[in-house]
Amino acid sequence: MRFTSIIALFLAFSAISEPLKIQKLYCEYRNNPIGIDIQKPRLSWELGSNERGQAQTAYRIVVASSEELLNKDKGDIWDSGKKTLSQSLNIPYEGKPLVSNQKVYWKLKVWDRNNIESAWSSIAMWSAGIMNSADWKARWIGMDKPMSNDTLEGEAPKINARYLHKKFELPKSIKTAIVNISGLGLYELYINGKKVGNDVLAPAQTQFDKQVMYNSYDVTNYLQKGKNAIGCILGNGRWINLRNKPEFAEVDSLSKFPKLIAQIQITFTDGSIQNIITDESWKISADGPVRFNNEFDGERYDANKEFVNWATPELNDANWANASLSEIPKGKLSAQMSEPIRITEVIKPISVKKLKEDIYIMDMGQNMVGWLKLRLKGAKGKTVKLRFAETLKADGALYTENLRSAKATDIYISKGTATEEYEPRFTYHGFRFVEISGLGYEPQLSDFEGRVVHDDVEMIGFFECENKTMNTVFKNACWGIRGNYRSFPTDCPQRDERQGWLGDRGASSKGEAFVFRNINLYAKWLQDIKNAQLENGVIPDVAPAYYKIYSDNITWPSAYMIIPYTYYQNFGDKSVIVNNYEAMKKWSEHMISLLNGNLIGKDAYGDWCVPPENLEMIWTNDPKRKTSPMLLGSAYLYYDLKLMSFYSEIAERPGDKAYFDNKASEIKEAINKVLFDRKTAKYENNSMTSSILPLAFEIVPEEYKEKVFQNLVEKLIVDHNGHVGTGLIGAQWQMQTLSRFGRADLAYILASKTTYPSWGYMAEKGATTIWELWNGDKANPAMNSGNHVMLLGDLLTWMFENVGGISSSIDNPGFGTIVCKPDLIPGLSFATASHKSMYGVVASSWKIENGKYMWNLTVPVNTSAIVYVPAANENSVTESGTSASKAQGVEFIKTENGRAVYRVLSGIYSFVSNNFNMPAVKSFVLTPVIFPKDTSVASTTPIVAKIASPTEGASVYYTTDGTEPNQKSKLYTGPIKISSSTTVKAKAFKDGSAESPFSSSMIDFFNPKINGWKYDYYEVDDLKALPNFAALKPLESGTTSDLNLASLEHRADNFAYIFKSNISISEKANYTFYLSSDDGSALYIDGKMVIDNDKIHGVETKSGSVALDKGLHTIEIKYFEGGWGELLRLEWNKENSPKTPVPVSRLIIK
Repeated sequence: MRFTSIIALFLAFSAISEPLKIQKLYCEYRNNPIGIDIQKPRLSWELGSNERGQAQTAYRIVVASSEELLNKDKGDIWDSGKKTLSQSLNIPYEGKPLVSNQKVYWKLKVWDRNNIESAWSSIAMWSAGIMNSADWKARWIGMDKPMSNDTLEGEAPKINARYLHKKFELPKSIKTAIVNISGLGLYELYINGKKVGNDVLAPAQTQFDKQVMYNSYDVTNYLQKGKNAIGCILGNGRWINLRNKPEFAEVDSLSKFPKLIAQIQITFTDGSIQNIITDESWKISADGPVRFNNEFDGERYDANKEFVNWATPELNDANWANASLSEIPKGKLSAQMSEPIRITEVIKPISVKKLKEDIYIMDMGQNMVGWLKLRLKGAKGKTVKLRFAETLKADGALYTENLRSAKATDIYISKGTATEEYEPRFTYHGFRFVEISGLGYEPQLSDFEGRVVHDDVEMIGFFECENKTMNTVFKNACWGIRGNYRSFPTDCPQRDERQGWLGDRGASSKGEAFVFRNINLYAKWLQDIKNAQLENGVIPDVAPAYYKIYSDNITWPSAYMIIPYTYYQNFGDKSVIVNNYEAMKKWSEHMISLLNGNLIGKDAYGDWCVPPENLEMIWTNDPKRKTSPMLLGSAYLYYDLKLMSFYSEIAERPGDKAYFDNKASEIKEAINKVLFDRKTAKYENNSMTSSILPLAFEIVPEEYKEKVFQNLVEKLIVDHNGHVGTGLIGAQWQMQTLSRFGRADLAYILASKTTYPSWGYMAEKGATTIWELWNGDKANPAMNSGNHVMLLGDLLTWMFENVGGISSSIDNPGFGTIVCKPDLIPGLSFATASHKSMYGVVASSWKIENGKYMWNLTVPVNTSAIVYVPAANENSVTESGTSASKAQGVEFIKTENGRAVYRVLSGIYSFVSNNFNMPAVKSFVLTPVIFPKDTSVASTTPIVAKIASPTEGASVYYTTDGTEPNQKSKLYTGPIKISSSTTVKAKAFKDGSAESPFSSSMIDFFNPKINGWKYDYYEVDDLKALPNFAALKPLESGTTSDLNLASLEHRADNFAYIFKSNISISEKANYTFYLSSDDGSALYIDGKMVIDNDKIHGVETKSGSVALDKGLHTIEIKYFEGGWGELLRLEWNKENSPKTPVPVSRLIIK
């Protein structure tokens, strides 16, 4: 049975079979959705069976206009007939064209592997949205001018909530009623005194100048024959600027005042129809209880302003103004297909403590997103203030500096009844602690509830393992991720930002997709990004573009290219690729046009938030930790173009594939020619990220992969002491790269660390979400968001795919074919992971005990799995007590790298690998460390050089004549006396392991009286580029032996230098110079510019070559620093020689 086909496997155990069970039905990934405004919505279903190997072979879908017809198996809208297809995901509706607000009902049956017919499923439904814009009879209404106490000036506009109201009569009995509504920025809808639905903060916020969302609700049970009333409260949301600052420029020029459009279509029992629409007959007031609302600052609610009989026919609105027709928003009205925001959980506070008189601090026990609901009693006019924060000061008071300008304060003014309840409508907060003041008595925990608020996406993933730190980090990640779902993925929920930064998500979206069914949310965000794209193809760094940041860089916009791959692989959904293909192509072509020598250094943020060298810093000043913009930009564009090649096939654009492949190949060649040192197998400065990206993106030449990976391992172990050494860019590929190249043990060390910098360090310090900074407790806490998921990188993906051992094959995506291959990790003896795919639950649970590897697997109906069981051979593996190769539903394929590989059909399995031994982890001999490293010595006194090997038991050999050492070179036995300029090179060897790469250190003796640089120092405000030095007078002049800016006195920002000297050339040759700076710089030799590295940027290295004769040549460097970091470094090399700092002894001051 070794090579039995899947079909033969079906037949082998099909004698006894029970029909498949149809367990769940979905329309566009949702259950019974209302308001679907596409003509061909996609239908999916989940199947169940107690049998192994069950699969669908055919289906029949029936869609009817009523449940009565459907119960008779009559599909007057569509009957697909029996379709001999196994597909159960995203089947497009192919029935009659749907009309606006049409409600349809559907069910299906399936046939299994033996052609046995199932029972009909339960009945599901969906209703159409507005299918034709002409069907919108309603008008946008509001009051496009200030009302009541509105003010547009100041730090933020202060716009009172609008209350709109209409009374109407219905003369007949009602059969159905559907309302379609959009309120900008936010709305709450009431009919006959009852709130409609349980959505909050509706509708989804968008790129308003391109798209405005509306929601649909079935309001049949809210209406009655006779008198009725409808009321709507409008809040500001993101429609109205949260701040009067340039970066908060309005997305739509009309977004100054709230406005509403609503339309109720009522069908009576006699078949007649009546529409209630927004028009000038509505009444409007801004004098209601919501006196202020702002997502950053909170809400002020005066209960004394509540309207008696609100949204009922009895409301006295005689003194209200008539609503006016409002200017129409620019964006297209579209149905909100993504899940609405809702209160998804209620948590109770764990403690309350008195801070001072009538001021109390309440602890929710969890950093959460949402708001506080309170119950109170007291005199009329009592003002209760709730202030929110994530952390406390040492004295127990709220720490709010990290909120920046966000007030995060809700105020309630009591009306004096026996018991009153309040929770806000149009704001939300990120908080663990609440300061309560003005209550007049000690708060009781039972009077408060934390309302957890986010997009109502289903949690579909679970992970647990032996390591408690990893379990805590997983829990913290889940809280952080869902808390930052606010109709698009935000960076943080608490301060005056809360933006959809593209770079924060990128590849890390895959980990989120394991935990949450968030495909509709991300599909909507991709549309926001597409809508914010400029005509020239530029994609913003933030979308929706509530921040107007179009830096035209590579790494952040690359999220737009990467995310569709995530949702194709994990959900099998082509639409995320097809719908965005042209926009992705436009951006790709724009970036290709900016290539220079097939490289591109357009990067705005670098490897953001690399752990700094000490706990008190926010950003590192160590150039060795930073990754060059040229490598970041070029590597990412290469990867993006390879994705575009893949997407061109999915989107059926075959003519594009060769173009993208060719461009990617040219970039790869340039990276390996210009940015890769083949002698040392290092990219650029050998930062961790500069090794991770080429490895992850398949840029490294095959013969160098092991050496580049060895450099990465060494950097991790030696330079970073087994801790995280990347920012958010490297972190998105770090864990899986380590596992892929055989060092899952190192990935596990990173995941389980509790010392700085690590995810576990955050948890160890009491974090219940993920911090913005690795050192958020020690660096300036005003910078640190306590709920920021950008640093998760690929950690969650690694937990599910590499530890849990469940991933989806890209060849049969959406978990149609599951790949089960957990890493073997010393120190980890059990792990459990489950993911509720669209087919059903995929589950993996393994443990190692008493020399056995025991593994339970669940493979959903209609799928199969490729299972890699750790075993010496197939004979040592059993399944449910019998030889695995003979087990029902199991087919042995091969033995590969210490694993027996099986193809497994759907079902529940229990594998045991007997006589299991944890394989040894492959090890490297690490590069020896030479001290001092590349140093200049202002003395003629000999110095001592020392060499150490980080690899225990290794022997070190060295040279001082410039040759590469081998085992015939000098054996290092103790300190080396160095008395003249030389280069020390060393290499380590150990029996049974490959030799280490060589290390080198240039030791340069110089005379400070004649060697070094002359400099002139300048100060110029608001520097954006090198100034016109000829028009400036230096504030200071002097000499220096090197370009170390830290050794020179200067102000913090906006300063400039000119460095001058003469460089002594000993041999006529072509020399290449490398000028690194943050910000701009330029190099001149013999009066001619060799390198132009000007303008504001992070650490960026540019090179230039020049032929130099033997003798002295003038050399000049111009440099400026405009803000943030500072750095200046000059290196060089002669043809075919390694790059080194320019020796000070070669610089002659005249």
